[in-house]
Amino acid sequence: MPLGSAAWTLESRVEPLHVDGTRIDGRFTPPASGTWRLRTLSADGSALEGVAPELHLLIVPDSAPIVTVPVPGRDTTLPISLHQQLVADVRDDHGITKAYVVSWRVSRTGRVGEAVRESLDVSGVGDRAIVQGRLDAEKRGLLPGDTLRLYVEALDNAPTPHSGRSAEIALRLPSMEELRAEAREAAAPRAGRRPAARWPGPG
Repeated sequence: MPLGSAAWTLESRVEPLHVDGTRIDGRFTPPASGTWRLRTLSADGSALEGVAPELHLLIVPDSAPIVTVPVPGRDTTLPISLHQQLVADVRDDHGITKAYVVSWRVSRTGRVGEAVRESLDVSGVGDRAIVQGRLDAEKRGLLPGDTLRLYVEALDNAPTPHSGRSAEIALRLPSMEELRAEAREAAAPRAGRRPAARWPGPG
């Protein structure tokens, strides 16, 4: 029977399809979960007999990437070299396209500096990556007592990318007072040693 119109319907939602004689074709992006029913009318506008086909759809929202930073893993002291090793664990069901280390300086007086974004290599990693990197803080203007805060951010390859980020980690540069105290503690055992006694040899 020649058709006049066809559409998938869900309550008040209507997604029209193309008809050509007795043929139906087309595509649509369902905006909601539920039971979509195929509504067809003949060329004279009458409804077709029989049970209409149904699509039972459950739309699951895409989640953002899950990002953790097992190294350093927690707030810690920034090495005196100002180079911090990083390991990031990134996973997503759609796959990972980009990852960044975002870091910024917080002075000992609380002043917050501008954030710096540095790319991590996640090319061809698929839906999970263990990414290694090194944060170079030599040119960040850090002074004793300052803190460098950071997190890792990742984007998936969904049509509209989702962003996920790790918890923030604080890397603190010891103050001059702390450095002097550490130096005194390191020198104390040596200062307490007495030179070994020497016995005169025979003769």
